[in-house]
Amino acid sequence: MSKTVLNSLATPVAVIDQQGKIVSVNKSWIETGRRNGVQSDAATGLAADYLEVCRRGASADCPQANDALAGIEGVLDGSIPSFELQYSFRSPGGESWFLMKVVPLLDGKGAVITHTDISDLKRNEATLRESKERFRILADKAPAMIWMAEASKRFVYVNRQWLDFTGRRLEQELGEGWTEGIHPDHRERYLAMYGEAFERRQSFRLEYRQRYADGEYRWVLNTGVPLFNGNGDFVGLIGSCIDISDRRAAEDILANLGGRLINAQEEERSRIARELHDDLSQKVALLSIEIEQLAQIASQSVPEVGVSLREAFTRVQEVSAEIHRLSYELHPSKLDRLGLAAASLSLCKEISRQQSVRLECNFDGLPEPLPRNVSLCLYRVIQESLQNIVRHSGARSASVQLHGSPSGIQLEIADEGVGFNPESVSKKGGLGLLSMRERLRLVGGTISIESQPLRGTQIHVTVPLAQRDQGSGKVLNKGIS
Repeated sequence: MSKTVLNSLATPVAVIDQQGKIVSVNKSWIETGRRNGVQSDAATGLAADYLEVCRRGASADCPQANDALAGIEGVLDGSIPSFELQYSFRSPGGESWFLMKVVPLLDGKGAVITHTDISDLKRNEATLRESKERFRILADKAPAMIWMAEASKRFVYVNRQWLDFTGRRLEQELGEGWTEGIHPDHRERYLAMYGEAFERRQSFRLEYRQRYADGEYRWVLNTGVPLFNGNGDFVGLIGSCIDISDRRAAEDILANLGGRLINAQEEERSRIARELHDDLSQKVALLSIEIEQLAQIASQSVPEVGVSLREAFTRVQEVSAEIHRLSYELHPSKLDRLGLAAASLSLCKEISRQQSVRLECNFDGLPEPLPRNVSLCLYRVIQESLQNIVRHSGARSASVQLHGSPSGIQLEIADEGVGFNPESVSKKGGLGLLSMRERLRLVGGTISIESQPLRGTQIHVTVPLAQRDQGSGKVLNKGIS
């Protein structure tokens, strides 16, 4: 039965006694020896002195045979509990690798020796080493900072660009050392997103500031993706960082330029509005008075001339009203004198009167006074939105809801018109929507648009306010038609 069991094993097995002589071998032991060029049973067959075989190999200047001899003798005399040795063997078929294991018999009167062929494992290890070396070379030449983290979230690799950027040594960045370079203001958010990516086995993408080699912080874009082994098991993340400081600086310049253009536009509007109101409007008013006086005089002597002058007086009054309207559109003076609610209500009344659109307005809780830039921003958003409703929606009614609280202001504008596709409008780069977004950006606000063809449009705007004592908010509820 013992012989049958031994012969059923694919691994070569030999049993030696206390003196190192082979007392039993299995079929695989014999076949493996013959494949590797051992033709004589005197070397590895029954009754062969295996220790003597190792001694002959050691005397032939074979370090592996010397190690094997020391290991076997250590197991036999009980100085070591077991022994393992990886060794190479050149046979007619080429070089092979084996793992030799020696364990003592339970009765202490010998040992069991196995030689497992690990040539495929060694070849795979060599291939893996070559692959890792190629990866390292490519990663070090890549124009990005590359990192790799194991499933425990600890960094196990960063490339040369990462070290050049941080100015630190490899051992300083591995493990959790890399977190020391994250800007304190961004660390909590970054680590939360980084940890969530591990927990959910998903990708992440985040812009944050990382300490540069000179001690300053620069903006980087970090992207990580999950790694899985051949069995589909999650083994960590691999990612890359690129320095986007120059891009961010350019974006800031463009954003500031947009803000300056809007401010310059408002200043120019205010100047033109003042000139229209204070200069041109006054001159037209004086002209209308003079025409009216001439009409009264002419009516007594030449009635026909009086009629013509009255007609001219009517047209001059129309011009005066148009100048007043243009002046108000350029810069609503009520906004400065009476505040956002009153100015917005006046705007709604004017549009409703001119365009025959019913507007339901509800303004409540607005703190007084509002910062001028916030008031002007919200007024322009309402103005632009209502003009879009009149020009494009075809709606005969709409609503404007403006609500304030200590933390901020919410604006909602809705209509039941033809609607549109917000994505297509954004791609076309409509100036109205761009202007609203830029104005809101300058005051820290946000805008979202919900619309579908034939289902109307809803615009939601939020503007945060600095925490301070707020005045009581007036409530204005008006239905305008």
